[in-house]
Amino acid sequence: MIDQRRVRFASLGPFVREDLPLVAEVWRDDIVHAPWASRETMKLGAVLAAYIINREPHTVGIRALENNHNLLREEVRRSLAMMTIFGFVEGFNVEGDDVRVALRLTAMQTVRILDMKQKLASAMPAIGEQRDLQGEAARGGSPACDGTGGGAGRTQSAGRAGGSEPVWLPPAAEVPVTAEVADPPVVVRAGHVSEVLFSDVWMLQRMADALRAERSDRAHGRGSSGSAR
Repeated sequence: MIDQRRVRFASLGPFVREDLPLVAEVWRDDIVHAPWASRETMKLGAVLAAYIINREPHTVGIRALENNHNLLREEVRRSLAMMTIFGFVEGFNVEGDDVRVALRLTAMQTVRILDMKQKLASAMPAIGEQRDLQGEAARGGSPACDGTGGGAGRTQSAGRAGGSEPVWLPPAAEVPVTAEVADPPVVVRAGHVSEVLFSDVWMLQRMADALRAERSDRAHGRGSSGSAR
């Protein structure tokens, strides 16, 4: 039972046992960031929170605190007394090797934890969907892209849930395989085609005029040389 544990919360308020890891993390973070907390107090707060999160019964004894965390008996007493003064501990008892602590959850911590739980609950569907997509990608592609019809099934289900008609999607067999790798068609405006054709005709005409002029010059040169003879 939870009441037989060495470290427990005196009252969980609106929370249940499954919320203990989140509750312990918030309680520990407030201890660590408290301006009045000494190094020993921070260390002891982290150990107490880890006891609740990991449920290891042999981590908060005096001997374990001394051997594993260099916390002496008087440092443990002094740290617990400071936590009691600032409202983080309801009560404690240090006797022999046994340490028992009743932690206290403040009203501000309760409000923050409720807000965090609400945010986590709203984020869980998106996290689950992201994990599904990652799993499908790891298996070689999502159903919407591999032609298995999974995407169409989800679309039809979404349509029924929203009260509208399901959206019909064509089967993957009707989509050409080369459609994904084919080069995009070249789109040329009509005016641009006219400009290109006019430019080519103009160039050809210039070349023809140049050839006629060259032939005329050559013929004129021959006639001049014949008259000179």
